[in-house]
Amino acid sequence: MAELAGVAHNIAHHSASGLSFLYPHLAQALRAVGEETTAIELLVQDPYPPKAAEVQPLRLSLASLKGTVQRMLQKHGFHQNDILSIVLHITPDPRDSTSLPDTF
Repeated sequence: MAELAGVAHNIAHHSASGLSFLYPHLAQALRAVGEETTAIELLVQDPYPPKAAEVQPLRLSLASLKGTVQRMLQKHGFHQNDILSIVLHITPDPRDSTSLPDTF
């Protein structure tokens, strides 16, 4: 369990960092549809949040994050069938002043 907790911590830390490239794209996708928060299931075929507006950079960032998560799990000795679900619950900072793009 300690190993799994460490992996969970690393996933959360990486997701919140600039290395994941989720921000500002996630905030843009959510604000475009009036949402403030979302849950992202990282172990499904397409981890894109169903209620979010389509933002291609977010789609690419989530695909990359999914690959990073799978590599993290493998690095720590976990196999694909060992973990049933990894869900990120994310609420972008409301002070994020990122403007929405004109088109998605």
